[in-house]
Amino acid sequence: MVLIDIANPSRDVLEELALASGPAGRPVAMFVDRSDEGMTRAAIEAGILAYVVDGLRPKRIKPILDAAIAQFHLFQQMRAELAATRAALEERKMAAGLLGR
Repeated sequence: MVLIDIANPSRDVLEELALASGPAGRPVAMFVDRSDEGMTRAAIEAGILAYVVDGLRPKRIKPILDAAIAQFHLFQQMRAELAATRAALEERKMAAGLLGR
């Protein structure tokens, strides 16, 4: 889990986070003081699973992290299912190609 507390993130910070957390496959939660629609969208596109505006508050941390981790596991499961489906489709295409000869 990657937990970030930053007053006002920039697009560069979001891009760096996407690169840093992407290959390792870790859920990311970011707590910010303020945001706008564009930054929220950029955070989601960068793979931030929890983008929480109004800063880091101790009472909110556990439920937010729990939700981010659950969402991360759901995305991992969907990625695995998509990869399996693509592989099965490719096998069918190859089998159909062999039968057509």
